[in-house]
Amino acid sequence: MYLTDCSSPEFDSANGGDAPECHQWYDLPGDDTESTDCYYGVGVGYRGNMNVTRSGRTCQSWKSHGPHRHWRIPRDVADSKNDSNMCRNPDSSAPDGPWCYTTDTNVRWEYCNVSRCSFRVPEEAPTFLKGHPLNSTAILISWENIPPSRHKEKLLGYRIHYRSLGSELYEEVNTTRNVAPYFITDLHPNTAYEIRVNGFNEIGHGPVSTVLVLRTLSWGEEILEVDFQLIIDSEFSEDLLNSSSERFFEMAELIRIAIKQHFSESTLKIYDVITIHFRKGSLRAHIKVLATVNTNTTNEGDALNQLIGGVGSSFGDRLKVTSILVQATPRPPKSFSVNDAQTTYFILTWEEPEYGSLYQINNYTIEQKISRLKNFTEVWTILYPENRMIIENLDPSTEYTIRLSSNNIYGRSEGVLLTPKTLPDRFIRDLMLVIILPLFIAAAFILAVCLKFQPICKSKQKKEEIELSKEVGDWAEIPRSDVTLQDKLGEGAFGDVYKGLVRMGGQERACAVKKLKANATETERRDLMNELAVMVTVGEHPYVLSLIGACTKTESVLVIVRLATSGCLLDQLKRSRENPYQNVSKKQINFTPQDKLEIARDIARGMLHLASKKCVHRDLAARNVLLGEKNVAMVSDFGLSREVYESGEYESTSGGMLPVRWMALESLEDYTYNTKTDVWSFGVLLWEIESGGKMPYSGLGGMEIIEFLKAGQILAKPAGCPDEIYDIMRSCWSLDPKKRPSFSELLESLEEEIKTKGDFVEDKDCLEQEFKGRTNFSLDQKNDLDGETAM
Repeated sequence: MYLTDCSSPEFDSANGGDAPECHQWYDLPGDDTESTDCYYGVGVGYRGNMNVTRSGRTCQSWKSHGPHRHWRIPRDVADSKNDSNMCRNPDSSAPDGPWCYTTDTNVRWEYCNVSRCSFRVPEEAPTFLKGHPLNSTAILISWENIPPSRHKEKLLGYRIHYRSLGSELYEEVNTTRNVAPYFITDLHPNTAYEIRVNGFNEIGHGPVSTVLVLRTLSWGEEILEVDFQLIIDSEFSEDLLNSSSERFFEMAELIRIAIKQHFSESTLKIYDVITIHFRKGSLRAHIKVLATVNTNTTNEGDALNQLIGGVGSSFGDRLKVTSILVQATPRPPKSFSVNDAQTTYFILTWEEPEYGSLYQINNYTIEQKISRLKNFTEVWTILYPENRMIIENLDPSTEYTIRLSSNNIYGRSEGVLLTPKTLPDRFIRDLMLVIILPLFIAAAFILAVCLKFQPICKSKQKKEEIELSKEVGDWAEIPRSDVTLQDKLGEGAFGDVYKGLVRMGGQERACAVKKLKANATETERRDLMNELAVMVTVGEHPYVLSLIGACTKTESVLVIVRLATSGCLLDQLKRSRENPYQNVSKKQINFTPQDKLEIARDIARGMLHLASKKCVHRDLAARNVLLGEKNVAMVSDFGLSREVYESGEYESTSGGMLPVRWMALESLEDYTYNTKTDVWSFGVLLWEIESGGKMPYSGLGGMEIIEFLKAGQILAKPAGCPDEIYDIMRSCWSLDPKKRPSFSELLESLEEEIKTKGDFVEDKDCLEQEFKGRTNFSLDQKNDLDGETAM
């Protein structure tokens, strides 16, 4: 025997082209249906007696090698004791039907004159037809699809035949071949129907399935369907994996009988209990329980709770069921309410849904929007079993829509809606009078002077901007008799700051009190009121030096803020690198790498809050960060505060001096201030933290710093600073503001570093009482915010 040379000119179109052995076919199952008068597919199953080619040449015997040597022998010839020269197509070797080697020495092979068989309808019927009623007018059915055909005729779909018992004619409906289960609708209540299904293709319809008989429910009744997973204290056997085995049937019947007997005396009737499958390991059963509910007399939610609770207590001694889980989307939370509504925040509370543990709830989703808007704009995820949340940064006198949902691995529950309204701004009129009236009087005076001395005014006029938010909230007006001044903490150009006590709600609380000096001018009083307005705009936040209240009804205005017990961050950074045997009288904090990361995170949270209020700090530095108990960092510098805590080291911007070493290049060149310039300053503040409070750009003057930055140079990495933290600094110092991270992104980076380098602390336990439980502050802020308020 020799190997065929497929490139030989011997194989031309006269004898069928290439030799059959030169054809390369994929090893796929062909249509091997046996036939005698015609052929299916490519003729693999042809068993007829044709032994002459299309040109009339006689076929060579398959077991013979004369005149043509070959290696292909049809299966029916190889299995037979007798030789044969009938036309065949062994192993699908030729694409166009039966063929043979010829007895002509000049023609190796040719196709035979055998015609193709006509097309066929599907040969099999759908199997495992089953179903159940859904309500009084609908039935759900399913079946196992017909296996893919090996023939050329492809299945196009299924035809469903159904009729009420006693009727002669079937109603018919077609569905595509991938649709199962199928809903039969528009049926009559409490009526038995017989149903059958068959497949069809372009030729016709195949055989029908066995007949299924189902009865619709009575008017008003519906089927309640719930999937459960049972963990059973029983020995697992492999035959439980086979749904046709006796062991599978016995275990499924035990489960079905136990549940049905438990509900036999109940108003809730069990329609069926179906065991889907068992799983290895602990014996796990996936079951589907169908119960009949009369919606005219029973609430569906109550019926669902009754079904879940009943299944949970069905087994007793019949089966040792150790665990039950509901495999479905959870129920909505209960008792969703607003526990407290204020001017700028809501306190929300709720209870977990009935049988929440069986649903394996992972978390809750809270969505918020202003009621008049179409889409929800804020989304929070609250981990289970937390049942309380504070939503902050709200607008006064505004109605909101809030939606709460439960979540598990199967999806989200329906939402529970609230439409609460924030309280109005009770003091906004007084505030506007305090701010706008002096400005109006001053503007009228300047206008009168300019009209009389216009040339002088043009040469001497200075532009003074007081940047305030368009919306200003109210503060707590505290009677002067409820404020006690104690030790003086420091003093500024026109005001003093005292440690004090303020009585609120019948209890005294430590605080810091800002007070104008006795000889303060009206302009200085206005500046303090301006500072108060900005602090009201900023609002309460655990990582910002927050306003407690004010005394504005008296001649001497008092501004009362939280007390920073540990003083200025810059001072503590410097002390942390001092010789521990010197200055032992000073309060010293030794910062660990974890402490530094958490302080940086606190500041990022505070700055993110300022960005959310559209405020630009313009002077973010370690000297303007205060430390509370257990190193809680608070962003400061609302006017006088910077002169109190920094021991005289601050150079006031109001006197013409600028904090050059903390400013972005665009701020130095064209006085641009926005959130992105604050991000630059945050990078310098990180450098201060890692260097132990050293002076940035030490040895360089103001103009030298500008040239240094324009040359593309940046501060060197402090000794001992981790590469990851220095990378964060570098990202803040990008000369392109658009490439700098947002405070939201900075916060995420710092939290990731905290998780990587130590135990992650979501919120320090030293936060004051009013901030406990608040774990959600807005993180989804724009990188640059329009209408920002400078501080």
